[in-house]
Amino acid sequence: MKPLGGGEWVCLNVLEALLEKGFETVLLTEQFREKLLEDVFNFRSKGLVTFPFKRFKPRFKLQAYQWLVWHYGFGRSVKSRLGHFDLEFSTQDVAFNFGAGKTRVAYVHFPYFNAHLYPDAASNRLLRLYYAPVVKYWRRHLNGIDLLLCNSEFTMLKVEERWGRKGVVVYPPVDVRFFNPEALSETERDDAVISVGRITPVKNFELVLDVARMLPGLKFVIAGVVADVNYYYKLLGAKPGNVHILPNIRRDRLRRELWRAKVYLHPMINEHFGISIVEAMAAGCVPVVHNSGGAREAVRGVGYLYNTPGECASMIERALKYWRALKEEAIKRAASFDREIFKNNIKKILDSL
Repeated sequence: MKPLGGGEWVCLNVLEALLEKGFETVLLTEQFREKLLEDVFNFRSKGLVTFPFKRFKPRFKLQAYQWLVWHYGFGRSVKSRLGHFDLEFSTQDVAFNFGAGKTRVAYVHFPYFNAHLYPDAASNRLLRLYYAPVVKYWRRHLNGIDLLLCNSEFTMLKVEERWGRKGVVVYPPVDVRFFNPEALSETERDDAVISVGRITPVKNFELVLDVARMLPGLKFVIAGVVADVNYYYKLLGAKPGNVHILPNIRRDRLRRELWRAKVYLHPMINEHFGISIVEAMAAGCVPVVHNSGGAREAVRGVGYLYNTPGECASMIERALKYWRALKEEAIKRAASFDREIFKNNIKKILDSL
């Protein structure tokens, strides 16, 4: 639970659903910082049992085989120390499903794991031979998972394409009520644009800087947990004067920043879903997102899509112009992703297993 992003938020809501269903629940986690989880997500452990483990770190080459040995050994350790469970529910990577449950479920944020093996192995005979035992182990492990839940239709299609498995879409949870701006006056809004996400290169925050230069009269805000310090300082050194970067802010401060903006800009290309997009809509921001990935599903029927930085700047100007007419539609769309809906969906799935 290091970066405290969307994956951790999904995990906590699954835990709540399990606890509300009456499961005696053990959390396998690299790190459990209870006070930080209270500050960031308003989550309290409620007597949750935690079992810490050390993250896999390769010590030399042949990393694929080191992972295989680590995974097999840790799985045996879990089963010997904790025994077998009725249900094993993974919300991290499917590789962290260790086969300790009679029924196994994995929530897939995106089919990253071992994706690099297959194109390489298909095009090179030596690589195919080298990876064959790993692929066999991995396939057996993956096939042992009874149900794959996907965070978007985009992810579900990628799961089928890369893994040859069917999945079920369960959109991630959003704390809609926390972000709802009921008591906020429209006059308290600025003509401001906000972007939220872990501060890491994959989030493509350079786009925010480029668009901010095209629209120097607007205020732009980037808010998020610093996951890559070097990237954070790179953004600081390159940003124009109308961009403000707010690192590691608390959740109540993030809510205030969303309430003060009118437009939410999501710069990542092929976002798997985008919980921050829905949080911003719940706060009354009109979304402007890249025309790719699961972000299009999050904003379906609301907001604007762009393909280039120039289009993005134009869509922001349009969103500001029609903000008053669109903000209620954004809030209504966000309500369909409420965390209670997510937890009820998880409970129904558990009842059907």
